[in-house]
Amino acid sequence: MYRAFLLFAAALLASASFTANAAEEKDVLQTPFGSRFFLSAGAYFPRLDTTVRVGDAAGNIGTQINFESNFGMNDNETLPLLSASWQIARKHRLELRSFELRREGAQTSDVTIFFNGKEFTSENVPIQAFFDTEVYALNYSYALVADPVKEFSLNFGLSIQDISTGLRGTLADGDNNVVDEKVGVTAPLPSLGIGGSWAFTDSRKWILNYRVGVFAIGLDLDAEANEEIEGRLIDGGVRVFHKTFKYVGFGAGLDYFRVKVDYKKRDLDSNFDYSYFGPSIFIASYF
Repeated sequence: MYRAFLLFAAALLASASFTANAAEEKDVLQTPFGSRFFLSAGAYFPRLDTTVRVGDAAGNIGTQINFESNFGMNDNETLPLLSASWQIARKHRLELRSFELRREGAQTSDVTIFFNGKEFTSENVPIQAFFDTEVYALNYSYALVADPVKEFSLNFGLSIQDISTGLRGTLADGDNNVVDEKVGVTAPLPSLGIGGSWAFTDSRKWILNYRVGVFAIGLDLDAEANEEIEGRLIDGGVRVFHKTFKYVGFGAGLDYFRVKVDYKKRDLDSNFDYSYFGPSIFIASYF
């Protein structure tokens, strides 16, 4: 899952081998973090809310499913969280964040679920469900204010949402055939926002960092297949970090992330709406 992150981190390490002249290097380090590279790994503990509807082109809009309430999926999870940033110049920075979530659940009831042209029933055996997401968020920041104590920047980003979901169970046609029905979409969602950092102690060891980003977009992907996608994104967070040692420190934060995607194709009309909100802890290396 983390190939993109590893490639980005490798690029940061490779770029460290190129030595800038002393004046350029000193200018780059005049930021609250005071470093060119920042790599972190941690754990994210969000509360989850996931709703999916998958209809078809015949006009059947599909049953709206909430995976936490309808399929008993945990509404609290622990996710690995990775990030890497590169302070290219005093006012320019690139950052990559990545996490993934894979979940499964099952339910038994007398309610028929319409999903992607099929009617599933759980009268005899439970309907099994899964919902997987992988998120890669690449962000460019331009600092309007940049000095050793504070930074305020405009952020331009691209968040890649790789979504996969499906049901497995018997159909309501009475044949008791077990059917797997899966749907997947990759949604590239740009974002615009603001962010900043503040070294709020004289030693500059404690640093407060924040970000807020929002965007909405609609794209016609393939006119012949009637393929189109609409997406809305809200991404925000605040973190406190302590530069405990010369090259290693620790931090904690609170993050909110919500995505709504409407995806249509010739034989598909789907909607995905999911949100994460919760605390995180992490360890970081900076140099």
